[in-house]
Formats: sequence, structure tokens, C-alpha cells
Amino acid sequence: SNTAKEGFVFHYVHGATLDRVNVAQTTADGAAFVASGDIAYRNSTLSGLGALPNIGKRSGINISAYSGDGSIIVGAESNTGYDFENLTISGASNSGMMIMGIRDSRFADIKISDVDIIGIQLMQMLTPSDNIAFDTVSIDGAGRAGFWMMGDFANLTGTVAVSGTPAPCGRSPYMPTTLTQPGGGTLAINGATLAPGDVATTCAAVANF
Repeated sequence: SNTAKEGFVFHYVHGATLDRVNVAQTTADGAAFVASGDIAYRNSTLSGLGALPNIGKRSGINISAYSGDGSIIVGAESNTGYDFENLTISGASNSGMMIMGIRDSRFADIKISDVDIIGIQLMQMLTPSDNIAFDTVSIDGAGRAGFWMMGDFANLTGTVAVSGTPAPCGRSPYMPTTLTQPGGGTLAINGATLAPGDVATTCAAVANF
């Protein structure tokens, strides 16, 4: 708690389990996972995260496929296998969770509240982003949007409940967003299935910074 930067950072880490690792009062992300994979994170609370709104840098949890550490862009293909369960995130100055460039992952029993901008940011950039489950996720009190997407996604499933938020579903106003469900699964937001053809009309165009 009371850290000058992140609560903790995993950089190129694969095959780790975190249980009851709580984070409070940071000036950057609560937890950051960079070009990592096969990470389990469970039964933890993250609160009081970040000092100023800044895209991707002041979130409860930040998962990124890319790292600019001298090799410029590395590790994107290995950014898979996240399994997060029973996490409570509150008081982030950007997003509850920022998730960029992941595949084959699951987020279950996630509770997000009182975040300044977005509840969950889901971003796809250079590599595919697919097979992601959001099982029983709740978002309350996000400043602009609850579940927000930018890019092309496939096989998103689960249930997301959003309350106290201007837009339950949001999308980028600057880049197109598409959803395909070749596996036949469904993603429901506030009880309504988000049909692939309805993303542009159901999800509001909302800036994420």
C-alpha cells in the first residue's frame, strides 16, 4: 500500500498464482501484467488506484501484450491464459481493468466500482483478441462507460451487469469495433445479448481518456 508507482508489475512472467494479494493507494496501476501469461489472480482487493486520469496507466488492473523496453514490441503472442477470480476493484482514476491484446482467458466474479472513466477497457491492436470469458462481472459507478471495446474480437462470452453508469456498453469513437461469435457463445450486458451486428448501435461511442 501507499506506493509511488504500481502495486506490482509482472513483466514477461509465465505460470504464476496470486491469492489474497491486496493493493491499496497507488499513484499508478494497482497491478500490471506485461507480455505475460498463464497467470491466476484470486481473492483480492485493489482500491485507491492512481492520481490522474491517463490512458492505460491508472487502472486497477492493466494487462498489455506489448512492451517498449528497447526491443520495442515483444511478447504479444504469449499474452494468454489469464484466469482472474473473485477480485474487487474500486477507486481507480482511469479504468477498473484495462485489457489489451489477450487470448484464451477468463475473468469471473469481478466487482468494479467508483472508477473515473471506464469499468472494463477491452482493446485489440496488432494481434488477435479472442476466446475471453467474463463470468459474473459487475460494474457500478463508472464515469463514462461500463464495458468498452476497441478493435476486432471473437468469442466473447459471459454476463456483465452495469449500474450507475452513463453507457452500459461503450466503444471507441476513433477506431472501428467488431464482434464475431463463431463458437456460438454469447455476451450479455444487463441481461441483453450483445449481437455481433448490433455493436455499433448498442454500444455508445465514448472516449476512453
